[in-house]
Amino acid sequence: MSLGIGLTNSITFGFVKKNKYKIGIIGAGISGLYLAKILKQQGHVVTILEAKNRAGGRIVENTDFYKNPIDLGAQWIHGKNELYKLVKQSHTPIYQDKKNDTIKVAYGNMLNDDFPIKFYQFLKEVKKNTPLDVDMSVLDFARKFNSDSEFTELIESALTDTATKAANFSINEISKLTNKLKTIDYQFSNTTMYGFINKNYIEELKDEIIYNFQVNSIDYTKQVIVVSNDTGLSHEFDKIIVTIPITELKSKKIQFAPDLPSEKWEAFNKIGMDKGLKLFLKFQKQFYSHGVFNGRSAGYYIDPTKLDSTGNSLLASLIMGNNAEKYYNNPSKGIESYLNELDIFFNGQASRYFIDAFAQDWGNENYINGVYSYTKVGGQSARAVARKSITNKLFFAGEAMNTSRNYGNVHGAIESAMDVLKELNRQNASS
Repeated sequence: MSLGIGLTNSITFGFVKKNKYKIGIIGAGISGLYLAKILKQQGHVVTILEAKNRAGGRIVENTDFYKNPIDLGAQWIHGKNELYKLVKQSHTPIYQDKKNDTIKVAYGNMLNDDFPIKFYQFLKEVKKNTPLDVDMSVLDFARKFNSDSEFTELIESALTDTATKAANFSINEISKLTNKLKTIDYQFSNTTMYGFINKNYIEELKDEIIYNFQVNSIDYTKQVIVVSNDTGLSHEFDKIIVTIPITELKSKKIQFAPDLPSEKWEAFNKIGMDKGLKLFLKFQKQFYSHGVFNGRSAGYYIDPTKLDSTGNSLLASLIMGNNAEKYYNNPSKGIESYLNELDIFFNGQASRYFIDAFAQDWGNENYINGVYSYTKVGGQSARAVARKSITNKLFFAGEAMNTSRNYGNVHGAIESAMDVLKELNRQNASS
């Protein structure tokens, strides 16, 4: 079975496709690429307008820093989801990554095999008392539970993968996410996430992607939608799907005519997306046998490489929230603090074997300007409003538009694209 064919059949629900449309997709991230591939297979004429000079969005690799290519953005497949199915259909080798099973938790001046009991008590308290009638931040809720600074720092670390700090994230949302914490992670055996996307999407869509086209207006006042850039170039479409990051939507770089409804702008603003980076530290040898969670300078340090790593080694971390703010204030001091912290955990070996550091700064990446979305206090219903289509012509997809709490990852972006495909197919069947 070729990649996508089986899934195409499953999402059309047997509807007869009556119309063939000219469809414009704004953004060549995974949701835009996925949409373009399926819509092209269905016989529509598809054009992707991408502001950058490359496709992939927050999926990109580096081939220079380490002996093997490394993913600078999305890397892991979190569970047996839609992405997992696509990878299996393509016969791309993957393996179960069990490195998290050996990670040590720094707490109480010790490296522990598990979280402290009070952390699990906190989770029980969250489940017991939420949803609150009046939402509050995770930090405020944690301080009411235990005001000890070491405990609140642990909570900050626990929120690292939410890409923000505890003061920003909704406690009502966290109570819903705790059921998703235990997933099986997979990595690609012989390629990267970017390598998979490039081979199965970008290369196949090379004739459909127009690069360096920064959309600045979408006029959908008439039957034909006109999409223009700042140099006056324009394209006409029957339908438009906007898949750009929520930061770009909120910046209002794109002017809509007519303007989007006020409730949609309000929904966009209730979805956060903060600055942050993916950090890589390269060493002469692998002096560690486990990763570390709950560092004072980074939420965690893990080995992001393949099973057969030899010679030089890497430790990686997502630097988010308060830690990201410290890094942006003084990047060189940030690197020094990571090494000092690792020296404490590993008897000075980090500084001894350190070679170089590389940081992919998503917070300052043009046309992205953030890591991925999170739910602000009071914003639990925002995504449903944000993704709602307008006049059967203007659609929204991307990880921030995921309404099943799978935002912030690749399979969530794909799920949002599937929702748009279902809606388009329903419209087409009833027209």
